[in-house]
Amino acid sequence: QPVAEADAGSWQETRRSRPGGDGADHGVRSRRLLRLYAHIRNRRRTDPEARVPRGASVQHAGGSRMVDLSVKIGDLTFQNPVQPASGAFSWEYNEVIDLNRLGALVAKTICREPRLGNPTPRMAETEAGIIQSIGLPGKGIDYFLENIVPEYAKFEPPLVVSVSSESIDDFAALARELSVPDVDVIECNISCPTRNTTGGNFALQEEHTKEVMGAIREATDKPVW
Repeated sequence: QPVAEADAGSWQETRRSRPGGDGADHGVRSRRLLRLYAHIRNRRRTDPEARVPRGASVQHAGGSRMVDLSVKIGDLTFQNPVQPASGAFSWEYNEVIDLNRLGALVAKTICREPRLGNPTPRMAETEAGIIQSIGLPGKGIDYFLENIVPEYAKFEPPLVVSVSSESIDDFAALARELSVPDVDVIECNISCPTRNTTGGNFALQEEHTKEVMGAIREATDKPVW
């Protein structure tokens, strides 16, 4: 029997299966449903049916069978490797997601003294995205310790504080001042917009990089990234 005739017969049977001809008791209507004719004709499928393997299950976030994503860097253990980039996140995002699910929290790069940043305009839209040169504006280390650190301390993940300066001495001073219990890691931003007295960028010169990192290391026992 041609497939078209068999399908037509199935449609007629479906229309007669309920008063008013509005579908069968199994819920399949007479109109096409992605060629599910085998079910309408009550025929056994000859190909193997897709089945979930026996014993398979889905575990919720707190299930005992979840994969351990914890990572260890130095003496610190993080519950997972996910942490936001400096300057792209804030504790205020807790209104949107649960920050305690992150591996670490990373604060926007701070400088020792208040900084206005670059003059406007400092953002430009292009076809490929946005080019920006903000210049690390901020209110300084004292404001950060008194107002920002307590906000991050409300959450469980370790706090990584990114620091930047225009001199080696200020880098060392920042490291000393951030050696407080609620700060877990000091991240050294030696490429934006740090400039030494001879010009150029700390990170672009091997000797300057060595000097600034050595001064930071001597000033604090905190992990330095």
